[in-house]
Amino acid sequence: SSGINAECNKEMKAVEFECSPYTYTDSKWTEGETKTKCFKLEGTDGKCNTPASDATNEGDTKFTPANKGCGACADGAIKCETVSSALGLSALLLPLVAAFFALC
Repeated sequence: SSGINAECNKEMKAVEFECSPYTYTDSKWTEGETKTKCFKLEGTDGKCNTPASDATNEGDTKFTPANKGCGACADGAIKCETVSSALGLSALLLPLVAAFFALC
């Protein structure tokens, strides 16, 4: 049927978002200053993988970064947390909005 083919051939648009890469130094995970450019389908939520708060770089608590932070944690990933890329943006914008209203 033509309805099925039309849906299969529908154009999908990719949009860019950013995630933070993490490195393990001095017994702790540190967020990189230079963000990684990632891509997602328009209208979907971008996902980033980050180390859990108790993640280390060895043994049963070892976090293994994937795709420079882009994408959700893989199934079975240890000490990995999937966060929304929008969460990072809102964490930045909310204090700015609050400061703006405080000035008014």
